[in-house]
Amino acid sequence: MTIINQTLDYYSEFFPTTENQVEFIERLVGPLQQPVKILNIEAGAGVLAEKLAEKHEVIATDRYTSFTNLINKRKSFSTNKLNVFNIEPIDIGRYFGKQFVDLIFCLDSRVIFMKDLTLIKKFLFDSKMILKENGYVVIEVVNFAKLNFEEDSIQMPTRESCRGSLYTTIIKDKKTASYRLFQNIVTTNDTVIEKVKNEEVWPISKDTFTSISNELGFSSVNFFSDFNGASYSEDTDNLICVFKK
Repeated sequence: MTIINQTLDYYSEFFPTTENQVEFIERLVGPLQQPVKILNIEAGAGVLAEKLAEKHEVIATDRYTSFTNLINKRKSFSTNKLNVFNIEPIDIGRYFGKQFVDLIFCLDSRVIFMKDLTLIKKFLFDSKMILKENGYVVIEVVNFAKLNFEEDSIQMPTRESCRGSLYTTIIKDKKTASYRLFQNIVTTNDTVIEKVKNEEVWPISKDTFTSISNELGFSSVNFFSDFNGASYSEDTDNLICVFKK
């Protein structure tokens, strides 16, 4: 995922943190034994991690130093219980011990950048290992069931902000059975900023998440269409998965 430094300040605009997200996670951790520990994988700008750290101990990780440096810069002005690490998602099993956290979350479709199904499974396997009993993994992705994968080029939903639009296209390579993602920002004055180019991704559906949950032995997995807790529908733009250990 090639992040160009000039686009960092757009991230929170295209992937805004909402009170619904905070409340969704608070509803999950509320019944658990307090205090709880939360792990944010691929935290991006880290705004949601910072809000949750007002009440809980939170660890925010991202593979890109541009993001972790951004979070650490803001953290220097805060007393929140937030720790920040530059870690690849597939390495969390090496860095964190068994039954270490109560909830893990990875939002904004960042899980698809783990490149292939094997690595996504490994991430969820490691997540289950470091979760305490009855803990949760929350993943948000685009609802790929809504898109037509019979086409060679798949246009993902456009994200809008007051300063521009984020366009995302996934190109399917039939010969290698792989997918490549391209992203551009078009500003309100029609300037085009190339954000991501030819990045390998793995679109993943509700059915595949269900299969992984069964294979890895999670006690349950539930699906929602938004952070208000609305039931999943194939017509919605987003898919929120909640795995319970």
